[in-house]
Amino acid sequence: MINHLDIVLPIAVLLLSFLLKLCIDRAVEIPLFVRSIYELPVDIIFLTISFLVAFTISTTEAGKNNGLFYCFIFLIVSIINVIIWRRAVKLFELNKIFWSIALTAINFACTIYCLNIAISFLTK
Repeated sequence: MINHLDIVLPIAVLLLSFLLKLCIDRAVEIPLFVRSIYELPVDIIFLTISFLVAFTISTTEAGKNNGLFYCFIFLIVSIINVIIWRRAVKLFELNKIFWSIALTAINFACTIYCLNIAISFLTK
């Protein structure tokens, strides 16, 4: 566990942020909870980008190009994540639950894939 503290701590902060935004000074209702879950991939992709920035700053000159390349790619992915998140929320509000969940599942899958790539850079 201590060997992976550099990964565990940022993820714990992300989860803490999610819970605080969800619960502090408001009643947690189903629509609010769903919107918060739908927004989570956006938070995760920015955590991913921060991992890559940390890697790029701390790596040798040879590794900086890879880090910068993936930072650029993941910035593009973050724009796509935000678009998918907004569309999924609109579909949820229109009561098109299946498509809303499908878009969110795609968003989570893409984001988790990117997170795995970033973690692989940090653990090399």
